[in-house]
Amino acid sequence: MRKNRKIKNTTCYFLPTTYSSNGGFTIIELLIFTVVFSIMSIAFLSALVSGIQIQAKQLAASEVNQQSQFLLDTIQYYVQGASLVELPSDTATTTLKLRMSSSSTDPLYIYLSGNSVYLKQTDSGAEEALTSSKVNVSNLTFTKRANSLGHDSVNVLFTIAYNTSGATQSFFQNLQLSVARVGA
Repeated sequence: MRKNRKIKNTTCYFLPTTYSSNGGFTIIELLIFTVVFSIMSIAFLSALVSGIQIQAKQLAASEVNQQSQFLLDTIQYYVQGASLVELPSDTATTTLKLRMSSSSTDPLYIYLSGNSVYLKQTDSGAEEALTSSKVNVSNLTFTKRANSLGHDSVNVLFTIAYNTSGATQSFFQNLQLSVARVGA
């Protein structure tokens, strides 16, 4: 025994949609999207620019460190192997003159010309660059320290900087090394 139920006519109310009648976006939605997209783009570009600046600074520091280490190692190698440091004692000079035991390398000069450091073996030998054009060397001085009880030493002082015109890549170091002559 089923009872017949009557279904009443009901009216449905729908909330208005945010879409226009032709299926597009409203101007408010487009403005919100534009603002959000702009903020995200600015944040991304800021992070990208910061990353590039940090990478450039690290590249400059790495180049300066590598070239300064090579220069210091080269000077130390030749001073330790020299038979005589031919400089006036306790006087800063811009050219290091070393007397070597082999006539094929005697005398040996290390000096600054322009912004690069050069090595020259023998008076008539060709100069060899010890630094590249990626760095600028300045204020290079050599000072002989005489030691009456032992071998002479050489004090080396210079400034080395990354060769750039941009402030974000600028990097420099002031370095000082004292190395004693070991050769007889």
